[in-house]
Amino acid sequence: MQTFLAPNEHCLLIVKEIVNRLKDPENVKAIILDPENRNPDPLFHEYPWGDLSFSGGYPAILLLITELDRLFPDEKWDLVAHSYVLKIKDCIEKQGITTLSLFSGLAGICFAVSQASRGGTRYQKLLNTLNDHLIQGMERHYFIPFREDLQNGKSIAMFLYDVIQGITGIGTYGLTQLPNPTFVQVIQEILHLLVGLTGKMIVEGVQVPAWYQSLEVQIMEDDKKQYPKGNFNLGLSHGIPGVLAFLSVAGLHGITIQGQKEAMQKISDWLKDRRRYAKGSFFWESRIRFEDEIANEPQKPYVQGRDAWCYGTPGVASSLFLAGKALQDEGLKEFAVESLRSVFHRKPEEWNLTGPTFCHGISGLLLITHQIAQQTTFLDLEERVRELKGTLMQFYNPQFPFGFKNMELCKSGGYFEINNLGFLEGSVGVLLTLLTVESLTSWWHAPFLVSDGINHEK
Repeated sequence: MQTFLAPNEHCLLIVKEIVNRLKDPENVKAIILDPENRNPDPLFHEYPWGDLSFSGGYPAILLLITELDRLFPDEKWDLVAHSYVLKIKDCIEKQGITTLSLFSGLAGICFAVSQASRGGTRYQKLLNTLNDHLIQGMERHYFIPFREDLQNGKSIAMFLYDVIQGITGIGTYGLTQLPNPTFVQVIQEILHLLVGLTGKMIVEGVQVPAWYQSLEVQIMEDDKKQYPKGNFNLGLSHGIPGVLAFLSVAGLHGITIQGQKEAMQKISDWLKDRRRYAKGSFFWESRIRFEDEIANEPQKPYVQGRDAWCYGTPGVASSLFLAGKALQDEGLKEFAVESLRSVFHRKPEEWNLTGPTFCHGISGLLLITHQIAQQTTFLDLEERVRELKGTLMQFYNPQFPFGFKNMELCKSGGYFEINNLGFLEGSVGVLLTLLTVESLTSWWHAPFLVSDGINHEK
């Protein structure tokens, strides 16, 4: 007789099955580095693995295993996690650490090890050493250049302040370490700099928000060609919505400085004014050209990008929702929810999401929708969560080594599927999202800044 499993049991079995395949760190790395597992025609020079990268390496896998250990503490997942902690420690000793960032450097390692520590009862010597190194490096690598650019009226490169590489991401790790007084001091300094970022600067004789990205600080060559006079980045991953989310979450955790609320209000008002409407739904563009920012009328048609975590309406709406909570502004929260619901007025193919993964795929939209649905009374959002989960599961294949594959863009068009265990663009982000939708999980998603991690009761 066939046995039918409840949906949550089915997902848990899938997650456990995949994690059982990850018990040997070296075997996992070999699968990902297989020459057959490389996009022969990548649009971007992406690499699916970095030993110490939270985006795609041992720390990401450690986080996934840790979540299973938290949910099932008697099933010895902590032993698997321990093998990954040892592997991370060995890689640090052999390779050293080249960046302090959250998604590719030390802060991400610290976050993963901290989550694996079973409430601070394990790995404290290692974690204290890593934390000390992180805190000591902040001044030279981030605070000094940030202050200098602010004081000189220069455009500040987004890698100094964004979620992926900058102080916003590193500060998010710090928020998980409260009430450690050393991290409180670091977060307060980050807040001072981010409040400064919400001031004004002069560009071509015009006052614009200081988060303006000049041609010189743009990283991508395509961006330089498309925005020769600079732009204003609206991505949660790299732009001002990530700053707003961090200011909000810090405030909700009780860390505030003078000017913080005003800065949050300023960003919120700016984002609200730049919401677009076309074809029956609301959306935000990925970037705003300098020419359009200073003009009374836009110089080009509005372009809706993807509806993802990294760029698009879901990420911006999530940031505004968090700001509404922190500012106790019900109107702002309603504006954010209205914007998110508008995503579902579009056809799924119009979302422009690439596969199941988190950064620019279904998982990011699913987690954001789930987080907001848990805090509102809109039953349609709960239905959208169920639909998105069903869509996500359509990408699952038990024959894939990690259950899901990332879909990388090709120069010639189309996608190339690769095995990836990353947090951003791999199975780790997908599986953790499924766990969250099906059960009560921890604040593992703190790095994505889509939740305050405090209270999700309606």
